[in-house]
Amino acid sequence: MSQRIYQRTIPLFLVTFLTTVFVFENFFENPITASITSELLSWGTCITLMTLVYGFFMLLLMHTKRIIDSEKKYSRLLLKSCIVVGTFVIYTLIGIWEGKGSTGPLYMLIYMNIVSMAASTAWMEWSHHMYSPFKMFRITSLETAAMLVTWTISVLRELSVVVINFPVIEAAGDWIMKVPYIAANRGTMMSAGIGLLVLCIRAVAWKEPGIIDTEMR
Repeated sequence: MSQRIYQRTIPLFLVTFLTTVFVFENFFENPITASITSELLSWGTCITLMTLVYGFFMLLLMHTKRIIDSEKKYSRLLLKSCIVVGTFVIYTLIGIWEGKGSTGPLYMLIYMNIVSMAASTAWMEWSHHMYSPFKMFRITSLETAAMLVTWTISVLRELSVVVINFPVIEAAGDWIMKVPYIAANRGTMMSAGIGLLVLCIRAVAWKEPGIIDTEMR
């Protein structure tokens, strides 16, 4: 079996076949395609979980190896690795001690007050810190001006004090989320899906040279 077949043709054939099955089942529902898609989704879930587990343990192995090979030399990378490994050990011990895994009260208390708050803080800093968005959304054209106005209305829509005093902001924000946003999102997904299907068909037919061909040369 040539390198081209197992590195490109077989994977792209599988992608094309699976995409076709899901698209067909979405438009033409019947018991046969429903059972096939259900089985494929179960396989996809298993593969995804195995991939996550593999990536998790490889990440933990990398940080552990960095700590062992550090020779007690302080660095920011070493501190980061210590935090990652220490957090893993602490959460594992809490999950085992409570006997409920990630659903225990102490586990959830620590998670919600540290991990969730850290993630929320990063998001709130971006969305409510005015300098960063205004710096990114420089008005250089009609498109960037529309983007800035849309972002401003969407942010003000989430502020209760603004909504109470200016109800029109909430109405404008709701209209943006229900009409232009949904239309753009669906158009993007449809374009990506059709483009992926066409690309897979061309690749299986050996009519689409891609990055794999470049790497194989």
